[in-house]
Amino acid sequence: MKKKCKNFAGFSMVEVVVVLVLLSLASTMFLFALSTGKDIRTTSEIRTIQGTLLNNLQNQIRAREFEDPTTGSTNFGKELDQGENSINQFDDIDDFHQYSITSIPGFESFGYSVDVKYVPLEENGFNLNPNPENQTNYKSITVTVTHKTLSSMTDIMVIGSEF
Repeated sequence: MKKKCKNFAGFSMVEVVVVLVLLSLASTMFLFALSTGKDIRTTSEIRTIQGTLLNNLQNQIRAREFEDPTTGSTNFGKELDQGENSINQFDDIDDFHQYSITSIPGFESFGYSVDVKYVPLEENGFNLNPNPENQTNYKSITVTVTHKTLSSMTDIMVIGSEF
């Protein structure tokens, strides 16, 4: 009688299917991690641009006079009779009050707004919610940079007049 020799060289169909399932799971997790990394990088880049725009606007505000240098006026807002109708013509901090842009040129997804008010210096620091009628030697400037898909970035700075 002849003996039949069974040759088991190679993989069974079950082993091949198990390997394919494991490889597909590993590649799915890799692609998910790659996608998450891209989202985090994109968000980080947008936040960096927001911070740069915020800093740029704050530096423009700091470069202006505390009070209107031409009239010494302490009125808030732009002096339209002096031709202050764009940011390049603002000559004092008050001109930025209620200034807002919904789309910044070159950065169309971003916008910003500014609020200026007088704040008193009290024992525990600055009162950021003062009586708006009282003028002091300090102004609180709130700058907010918005983005169409992310939350806003807001910063408050207090600037004092020179004595």
